[in-house]
Amino acid sequence: MRQELGIPAPENNKEDVDWYQLAAEKGHPQAQFMLGSMHEQGQGFQRNYKEAVKWWRLAAEQGDVYAQNFLAYSYWNGRGVLKDNVYAYMWYNISAYGGLEEAGEARDIIVNQMTLSQIAEAQKLCS
Repeated sequence: MRQELGIPAPENNKEDVDWYQLAAEKGHPQAQFMLGSMHEQGQGFQRNYKEAVKWWRLAAEQGDVYAQNFLAYSYWNGRGVLKDNVYAYMWYNISAYGGLEEAGEARDIIVNQMTLSQIAEAQKLCS
């Protein structure tokens, strides 16, 4: 998924990990996104999807469309969180409105797996 979006893989050396960690802890959303991605890929850390979701959520809440997209994917597939199409739709929708076309495409796929009440709930969460 990362390659499809044109996002470079984070480096796997101690100095990069330390810098991403420091910046992420200070609230930098791009560093939070990259740190989450490093946890997801097992780069500099043991692979840990829950930790990846933690960092992506922090970045997503600050408007990082890539983090929103990866968080949505996690909810859609139950990776690091319980599978939840309502939250997957919500985050895909937010990311799509932020300009990430791929997120809109994924949202349009997932909507076919949801009930009308789930769609309404997801849309309410977006507002």
